[in-house]
Amino acid sequence: MRFASGPSVGVPCAGDGTQGAKATQLQRPSRIFVDDAETVFVADFYNHRIQKSPYRTLSDFTVSGSGTDGDHPTQLSYPTSVIVDTRGYIYISNVGNSRITRWKPNSDFGVCIAACSGLREFQSDQLTNPHNLVFDSSGSLYVRDSSNH
Repeated sequence: MRFASGPSVGVPCAGDGTQGAKATQLQRPSRIFVDDAETVFVADFYNHRIQKSPYRTLSDFTVSGSGTDGDHPTQLSYPTSVIVDTRGYIYISNVGNSRITRWKPNSDFGVCIAACSGLREFQSDQLTNPHNLVFDSSGSLYVRDSSNH
């Protein structure tokens, strides 16, 4: 929902309010990211995908993930967070395989950029249940590694 400054009534900005796997539906949306053009990106947890909803279009479409759980470069595994950089690259945390992937704009596949071993441990190259993602002003990526405290 989008709540403009002032009004207390929200306006739907992604999904149609029903649970499911159609392009207009979401199933346990986890995190959202809104870019400068007010396009909404949604980490659609149970549908293993990232949905994009351009501002005021009410048309959602998949920009990352095939909709099935997995480790293949075309798949996501329970995405929990999504952010998009100024060049349009999409960064996604996946708790199902404990890794971070990056998708080029208009790409059909992602590339693992952090915790690519698939192991869930507390090592510098491993994560266990990564959730939030954020960039600092110098471009470093920070990840909340929830199960490693």
